[in-house]
Amino acid sequence: MDLEGATGGGSAGGSAETGGGSAAGGGGSAQTDGGSAGGSAGGSAGGSAGIDGGSAATSVLVAIPSTVTADGAATTTITFTLLDGNNTPSSGESVSISVTGTGNTLGRATGTTDASGAFSTTLASTVAESKTVTAASGTVSKSAIVIFTSGPASEKTSTLVVTPSSLTADGSSQAAVVFTLLDANNNPVAGASVSLSSTGTANTFGASTGTTNASGVFATTLASTVAESKAVTATSGAVSKTATVTFVPGAASAATSTVSASPSTVPANGTSTSTVAITLRDASSNVIAGVTPVLSSTGTATFVYPAATNASGQTLGTTMTLVGFALDGFPVYARYGYTTPTDATSAVKVMRGSYQLKASPDTGRPSTTTYPLGAFTQDYEYVAGSGDLDECNGRTGVTPEFPGGTYHYFITDTYPFIQRCVKGTASATGAGGMMPAGDGGMGMGPPMCAAGQTSMCCGDGRCDGPETRATCAADCP
Repeated sequence: MDLEGATGGGSAGGSAETGGGSAAGGGGSAQTDGGSAGGSAGGSAGGSAGIDGGSAATSVLVAIPSTVTADGAATTTITFTLLDGNNTPSSGESVSISVTGTGNTLGRATGTTDASGAFSTTLASTVAESKTVTAASGTVSKSAIVIFTSGPASEKTSTLVVTPSSLTADGSSQAAVVFTLLDANNNPVAGASVSLSSTGTANTFGASTGTTNASGVFATTLASTVAESKAVTATSGAVSKTATVTFVPGAASAATSTVSASPSTVPANGTSTSTVAITLRDASSNVIAGVTPVLSSTGTATFVYPAATNASGQTLGTTMTLVGFALDGFPVYARYGYTTPTDATSAVKVMRGSYQLKASPDTGRPSTTTYPLGAFTQDYEYVAGSGDLDECNGRTGVTPEFPGGTYHYFITDTYPFIQRCVKGTASATGAGGMMPAGDGGMGMGPPMCAAGQTSMCCGDGRCDGPETRATCAADCP
């Protein structure tokens, strides 16, 4: 019995102990379950907040609208929502916003998520382009695309350029015409319709209509066969821009230029003249101004012509023209004189006076603001050698009427325009005479007649000109 009792007790005790051990094990198991639950709960919680309070997989970034005008005023709303792995909002988390591109303005670039896990701001820009908006919170980063587009085209910022600004009117030389359409913030306006026009005639555009490219540019060419200044205008909607280009004549063409003489028949007496009219034109019949033609002829002839063709492309052959006599008896000629004063076979040119504007006005002169320098004779001073003539607007030399030479005056294009003093002895009758010897003259009034000269000279047998010594004195003995 003892043995059984002992055995039974032992068994029961053992069993009880084992049961206790089991119970303990069960307790251990419960602890393990509890640990497992704690681990699971802790792991889950840790997973929920394990990426700094949010999950990249569940968090979102939205920009509404996704397309905005780049005018600096229109905005898109940026909303970043931070969620954990179970889509539970993560509040109070720090957020920063960044944007690619330029000209951007964020309502706010940093902040914290609210109770809904959201952070919102606005974005505006003045630069038209695609921009990537990025929201970051801890290791969570989300991005969205916003497209900023150009605003309405602006007259102020759009441009029209024509290069070169001057070219030959030959129909083949071309000017590049470039119209750039921009909005108020200098963003290119693409896909806009453009039309071109030009003043003047005979114009040829490469294309007169089209649309702007991605850079807001519409480019073409312009050629013309008519020499003139032209205003080129580019129009797109309410925007209109104008630029000027000048087409100039080409080289002179024998086929289109003309030469005429009137009269066509004149006596060969050395004094009678024929006016030769020359009109220079290029191959497109544009008149050519500012060119000095060189004349030649068969036989023997003296050509006289202005310095250059005028605005009509013309120059007229002429000669020294006697227009009158001064009070001292010396002749007065209009504008033209021989290039070499003593050589009647030299070319004729426009005479220039030797008076120049003073560097500064005289003391006591009225203000140059009211009366510009040059308004008074006192504003000029004689500068010897600066022109062709002396202080009396004259010189000594041969003329068609006085081939033997005499002192003579000129009417000029510039000051003093006409003589302001006399070289000889003034006379109320104009008889004059006797220019002082050694004063640039020949020591005499009107000269003796040269070979072949039959009038207005001493020795022609009659008093018919300024040849008098007190009204001829028996033909100037």
